[in-house]
Amino acid sequence: MYKFLHPVGARVGWKRLICNSHASPKSTFIMWLAVQNRLATKDRLIRWQLNIDGACGLCVTRTMLPWHDEVQIAVKKSRRKQKKACKYSIAFIESVYCIWLQRNSKVFRDHVDPVKYVVSNIMFNVECRCFNTLTQWPSNNIDEGDVCAFEINGR
Repeated sequence: MYKFLHPVGARVGWKRLICNSHASPKSTFIMWLAVQNRLATKDRLIRWQLNIDGACGLCVTRTMLPWHDEVQIAVKKSRRKQKKACKYSIAFIESVYCIWLQRNSKVFRDHVDPVKYVVSNIMFNVECRCFNTLTQWPSNNIDEGDVCAFEINGR
């Protein structure tokens, strides 16, 4: 009866990346919004006819792939059931979240943390989530290479 009343939704490729994620709930939520193009980015705010500067506040010097391609790479890597795939999906989601926080900090407070700090924050979040995930992994055999040592400078 439930299946009859419940509408069948469209199949999406990013389901496994989001639903099977071991990333933090906040990060996963922001990622869910991002894959649906629902984050209030500058291009969307301009389309809503808000008077804002359209220039990128976090210009990056590396060549980036289009967002859809970046997500497809993450989805493809997250389909595997190995520990490495789990780490990759956590790292991707936590990176999107930390970059989103930096974007908001730049837009609303006109402040951006140094890149070294942002990267160490991402690494710390990933290692914490990976350690918690890998200690509960079915084999429960964690070799030293699975959980990297991470030094926190000044924290």
